[in-house]
Amino acid sequence: MPGINKKRAILAGVVILLILVVGFGLVFWRFNLKDLIFKTKDPAVLAINKDAFIYKDEMGEEKYLEAVKRLEEVQNKLKADLSNTDLWFEFGVIKNYLGDKEGAIFAWEKTLELGPYFLPVLNNLGDVYADYGKDYERAESFYLRFLEKEPNYSVYGKLADLYRYNLTAKKDQIEPLILSAIENDPANKSNYLSYLLEFYKQENDLVKIEYYRQQIKLIDSKE
Repeated sequence: MPGINKKRAILAGVVILLILVVGFGLVFWRFNLKDLIFKTKDPAVLAINKDAFIYKDEMGEEKYLEAVKRLEEVQNKLKADLSNTDLWFEFGVIKNYLGDKEGAIFAWEKTLELGPYFLPVLNNLGDVYADYGKDYERAESFYLRFLEKEPNYSVYGKLADLYRYNLTAKKDQIEPLILSAIENDPANKSNYLSYLLEFYKQENDLVKIEYYRQQIKLIDSKE
């Protein structure tokens, strides 16, 4: 019947139109809107602020210009591929090298949005928050996240030092932390025990000093 056929044709046309609209929307999101939202949300994260390059004079002109050139190259690559964790990591490394600590933090935190356990970034953020930001709790959180995934002698040491010199209310966590390090990283047992010995010397804890001296002697006698 003519009326029914007309309705079916209209309905089919509406369905086709909806499919085209949705398809176009997805393409627009993939190539335009997603990037626009990201740039609007974090306008500083892709910026290059040369006034923040505090190491410029120390580096010398040649090294400085080389670093800035590479930074601009990475910036352009990121504009074309905002999901590349390696590029975000390098963007932060170069900014940190130039002395832009805040810029490095922006880039490395963006890296973690894309890869939550990108281990070099966790280590670097722990360092920059401890040394530059003096935000020791935040530095602690990054070191702990690193150690959740991989035992590492250097990171255990940096976390223990935070408790020893900065977060001193957590000094009582140093021994269990290092004992856990020995369990997870037995190849460095002697170094961990030496750390505990030096720590308890600082604390003037004679009982612990003697205990860890004996532990180190046991290892030495077996070698």
